[in-house]
Amino acid sequence: MKNAELAIPKHSSSSITTINLMKVLNEAFSNTKAKGSSTACILSLSDDILHAVNVGDSGSAIKVQLGNGSTSDDPNVAEKINVSVIAGYVTMLGTDGLFDNVHDFELEAIVNSGVDSWESDVA
Repeated sequence: MKNAELAIPKHSSSSITTINLMKVLNEAFSNTKAKGSSTACILSLSDDILHAVNVGDSGSAIKVQLGNGSTSDDPNVAEKINVSVIAGYVTMLGTDGLFDNVHDFELEAIVNSGVDSWESDVA
């Protein structure tokens, strides 16, 4: 994901809050030389809208993975997501590495612990 991080300044408007995530994903993919395949999820928050591009099972029912083999997928298969959010929303992101290995009730406990800690810090 370092390549995605490096691509962000090139694909941002004059204000960093507007980022073309598909261009970031495409550039990161193009600049990746490692063999193999991977899921990818990149997001930004701008004007109370959570924007994301997702490839793989990092939150999508469509099972595809980026790769550089002849039978692999490329960034054009990315799911584009835009969700309105309001103050107080909690957003959790993870890949199959998290969701396949940690039970929902454990994730819920971790998130609730973080929210409780944050609320006590701002109170």
